[in-house]
Amino acid sequence: MRKKRAGTVLTALAVAFGPMPAADARVAEETAGRAERHRIAQPHKAGSQTARPSARRLAAHRPAKRRPGRGQGRDHHGGRAEHNRMLGLMLIQRRWPDPRQFRCLDRLWTRESGWNHLTSNPHSGAYGIPQALPGSKMAGAGDDWETSPRTQIRWGLRYIAQRYGTPCRAWAHFRDKGWY
Repeated sequence: MRKKRAGTVLTALAVAFGPMPAADARVAEETAGRAERHRIAQPHKAGSQTARPSARRLAAHRPAKRRPGRGQGRDHHGGRAEHNRMLGLMLIQRRWPDPRQFRCLDRLWTRESGWNHLTSNPHSGAYGIPQALPGSKMAGAGDDWETSPRTQIRWGLRYIAQRYGTPCRAWAHFRDKGWY
């Protein structure tokens, strides 16, 4: 049973995300970018106390790091967007097995939050992967709504089903109105 489910997930991943070489290229590009940032951040000479000016500019443009909040330690994956997308793919298959529905959901939540479960909109108060407004609405799906991608995704899928019927209808509404 477990092997069959893994095969289904892998097939759905291949359909939803396309060929793997593009993903490999993206990983290589990200790795090269990290290596370059590390190289730039190194001091001019061994033992030097001054970092390169380019390292100071790079640090000034880096986004602020998020401090771990209450219960954040439960997310062993560090909240990576790709992990959250895979979790979304697994959870959506229960309700909508058609891969087109995941593509619509992926487009919607990539635009809304980039699949980051800690994303908040300071202007509207929207929070999490589905950008619930207010974020506390997700408490009905679990006490860990602030830190759990699974809870946020489950809540978001239920919201989409009740309000729009399918992720593709929610995506169409978003494209038309700019919100869902």
